[in-house]
Amino acid sequence: MMLAAAKSVDRGLTSEYPEHDFRGPTFHDVDQPLSTEHGSKKRIAPVPRALSFLRPTSVEEAVAMLNEHGDEAKVVAGSTALTIMLRNRLIDPSVLVSIGRLPGLNEITSDAGQLRLGALATHRDVERSPIAKERIPVLTDTFHKVANVRVRNVATVGGVVAEADYASDPPAVFLALDAEIEAQGPDGKRTIPASEFFLSFYTTALAQNEIVTAVRVPVPQPGTRAVYEKFVTRLSVDRPCVAERRQCAYRLIRALQKTFEWPSVLRWIPLYSIGPAVIIGSDAATD
Repeated sequence: MMLAAAKSVDRGLTSEYPEHDFRGPTFHDVDQPLSTEHGSKKRIAPVPRALSFLRPTSVEEAVAMLNEHGDEAKVVAGSTALTIMLRNRLIDPSVLVSIGRLPGLNEITSDAGQLRLGALATHRDVERSPIAKERIPVLTDTFHKVANVRVRNVATVGGVVAEADYASDPPAVFLALDAEIEAQGPDGKRTIPASEFFLSFYTTALAQNEIVTAVRVPVPQPGTRAVYEKFVTRLSVDRPCVAERRQCAYRLIRALQKTFEWPSVLRWIPLYSIGPAVIIGSDAATD
């Protein structure tokens, strides 16, 4: 059994942008904030600067672009989280490298006892995937609980792991299922265990010039059961209530351990929205 507390925050919309340009109704070609009048108060609206919007045709070309532009470049796919970050000036890149049209990254396949989710597979793709539902049903259930259908139609698997929002839904399940993240950079491909990938708030083990290409999830042994439980106060878009109740979460785990007589239950219960990164039950118990 697996419990995790999480929420979904991505509510951005996407549209088509001209080649090498990223502009829309909320983006302006200025480096200074825009002053706006709101009632009797004057506010400064966060307005991103002009951005170069690049569309590589292969993963190798995308990696080369990231390598060339360094910290000034950010990867964009579904753009749900990135749009919010840009508007709130949490990030301030000068170059966006769009990988949304790269071939072969949106496939969901099963082979050699693993389910492979391509980085460009959307949340909706996973939610509706017959292969995923048959092999690892907890994944389809988890992705179904993310935000709303508009977000799930564009938000990607690669995006949700690369963002590493401490309150996102899928990463907790990836960790519990011992998933691995495939990444590609200038030095080639490598695989990173989920337990080593998520480091802190919006921080991963991914290098600046690497791109997530897939997530590999081992298919559980026959008879294994898993459930994803999402604790919220009112709506699915709320911050999870467990975040402010760390000791309550610990008592819940202990109750499960006692009720079901699972000596190792703490190992398999990741808790999200309790710290800067996912926390295994045993770690919460020692704090």
